[in-house]
Amino acid sequence: IDMLSCNELCAADILASFNLSQSTLSYHMKILIDAGVVNSQRNGLWTRYSINEATFGDILEIIPQLYKSKDECICAQIKYCRISEHEKEA
Repeated sequence: IDMLSCNELCAADILASFNLSQSTLSYHMKILIDAGVVNSQRNGLWTRYSINEATFGDILEIIPQLYKSKDECICAQIKYCRISEHEKEA
């Protein structure tokens, strides 16, 4: 993802930076495409990959809503499990 943040790249460009087979790269890129993180564009034998900026824009909007101070966080209301004596012996 970091590599794609600068520019779109073809599979050969990505492979040159990693010790991966073409099939392994394709497998992982498909996961990223299906998740909406990466776009792909096929042109003959070449596939070019780019960041799906719409998805990242949505993610960047959501992150501040997910992170709250510890006082505001729902975790402040959770009573943590206490280990019983019986469980300690197990």
